Amino acid sequence: MKAQDLQVIRATELVLLLSCTSIASLSLSTGFTPEQVSEVLNNMEAMPEYMLRASQALSQNKDIGVVSSLISASLYAEFLGGAFLDSRTEEAKKITSLYHQSVDNTAELMKNFALDEPISVFAMYVYLYRNGYLSSNQKFIYSMKLKDIPKNYGADVIGGYGVCRSVAEHLTDIYQKLGYASDSITVNATKKSIAGLDKLCPTIVEKDPSGARFAKFISTLTGKIRISNHMITLVRYEGKSYVLDGMNDGILIPQGRKLVTPNNPTADMIYSPVSLLINRAMGMVNKNSSLREINETLKMPTIDMQEYRRIYLETLKMCRDNEDLLEQFYLESAEIYDEISSTLEKVPGMIRRKIPFIPSRRK
Repeated sequence: MKAQDLQVIRATELVLLLSCTSIASLSLSTGFTPEQVSEVLNNMEAMPEYMLRASQALSQNKDIGVVSSLISASLYAEFLGGAFLDSRTEEAKKITSLYHQSVDNTAELMKNFALDEPISVFAMYVYLYRNGYLSSNQKFIYSMKLKDIPKNYGADVIGGYGVCRSVAEHLTDIYQKLGYASDSITVNATKKSIAGLDKLCPTIVEKDPSGARFAKFISTLTGKIRISNHMITLVRYEGKSYVLDGMNDGILIPQGRKLVTPNNPTADMIYSPVSLLINRAMGMVNKNSSLREINETLKMPTIDMQEYRRIYLETLKMCRDNEDLLEQFYLESAEIYDEISSTLEKVPGMIRRKIPFIPSRRK
C-alpha cells in the first residue's frame, strides 16, 4: 500500500472519530479501499461543517502523524475524564437538573394516560417528539446543532435539535423513569433496514441542511462498510425484549446481535457491543444494564407484530383524540423547555469542547 493511500485512510479514520461517538476508528483490515475512502472525502457537500474543517485540516497538514497524535491525545483525555469535567460545568449542572424535571413530567403524563406496557409508551413518545410537544418552540428538527451533554444526550431533543442518539437516550431515560429495564444500544443501520420498519406515525421529522448532509455522509459511508452508525433503545419487560428505533419509528426482531426488520427479513441492523462499550467508557451514555444483560435480553422473544401494530395504532388514536391535553402539557412545560434551550445555546458542541484546535471554516 502506498504511503499516500495510508495517509488518506488514516485521515478518514480521524474524521470518522470526529463525526459520531457511536463510530469507532476503522482498522486497515476492513476492506475499505483507498478509492472508496477518496470518494467519501471528495464528496465534501455531504459532510457536516465541522467534519469538513477536520478533513481540510488533515489534508493540508503534511505530517498526518502530528494531527493524529493531537486528536488521539484529546480522545484519550475524553476517556480519562473529559466527559466528567464537562458534566461539572455550571451550564451542564443546570441542564441536567432541568432535563430530569422534564423527563419526570413526561413520564407522569404517560402515567396519566394509563400506559402500562412498552409499545404504548413508544407510540406516544414518537408522536410527542415528532409533533414538538417535547421541544422548545414546539418543533424538533433532525440536525447536527446538538450539544451532546454527557449522559444527558436527550436534552438536545428538548432544545429542538438532535439525531438518533439524542432521541434514543431521551426515550431510554423516560423508560427508566417509568420503571422499565432499558438501555440505549449502538447498531449498524442501512437504508434497507430503515426502509423495513413499520413507521406508523404520520408525522415526518424535518431535516435542516446540516442534518441532511450528515445523513447523506453516513449513508454513503455505511454503503461501503458496516460500522456502527446508529443508536436505538432496548427494553426488557416480562420476559420479552423490545428493540425500538425512536428516530425512524419502528420495532426490530432480535436474533442475537442481528436485529431483523419486520417487513423485510433480509434487512437487519447489527448490534455492536464494542461501540457501546466505547460510548460508556467515554462517559457519554448511561450504563443501566451490563453487556451480559443486554446480550441475554436480545435472546428473548419479542412481541407479535400484529399485537405491536394494534397497540401502536390504538395509542396513536388516543393521542389524536386528546390533542387539547397534549397542548396543555406543552404549555405547562414550555418554561423548562425554553430554559434548557437557552442554556444549551451557551454550550459549545462536543467536538469543539474536545478538539478546540480545529480551525474555523472561512466564510
